Amino acid sequence: MVAVCAVTAAQRAHLLTLSELAASPHGVAEGRLWQLGTSALVVQSPLAWSVLGFVTLGLLCLWRCGDRLLWLSGATGHVASTLLAYGLLAAIRLFEPHAFQRTLTAPDYGVSAISAAWLGAVACVLWRARGRSRGGKASIAGACIAVAIFAWMLRRGLNILDLEHLAAFGFGISLALLTPKLTRAKSRLRIATV
Repeated sequence: MVAVCAVTAAQRAHLLTLSELAASPHGVAEGRLWQLGTSALVVQSPLAWSVLGFVTLGLLCLWRCGDRLLWLSGATGHVASTLLAYGLLAAIRLFEPHAFQRTLTAPDYGVSAISAAWLGAVACVLWRARGRSRGGKASIAGACIAVAIFAWMLRRGLNILDLEHLAAFGFGISLALLTPKLTRAKSRLRIATV
């Protein structure tokens, strides 16, 4: 979280450019794979809401899922969902070569896919908690829908690459299902060592 805030501040101060950091379907196809990582270090506008959501979901995921699932779901959610969206775009362009032309080179960056993966992991862990009632499960689903609507309200200009958020949410759920040993019961915060 500190790295994200530091890189975002450097980019906003024009010490780093989006062209250096942000991924794009065209850039990844040309082999600039490192931008899949650096694109996750810059927060999109609106800055305050994006940082607040990122930090809140990160802390919630750390608390409910543990540090290992936090890192695994965040990294997988960001990279795998981006590659999946880029692959879908490439598949569409096989049949319609001029589709989404501007999307190919548009900067694709931000922490929203990481946040979506964390939301999926937290929702899954809470859903599977012992004694969870139908009402409790309904409130988990309602909270996920509310977060999605709030995120959409902040940034209404959606395009095909925004499907990565649904994929990231799914990756978060899948990782929480497939790695139960990484949940809160098996992971402890090491606050004393900090």
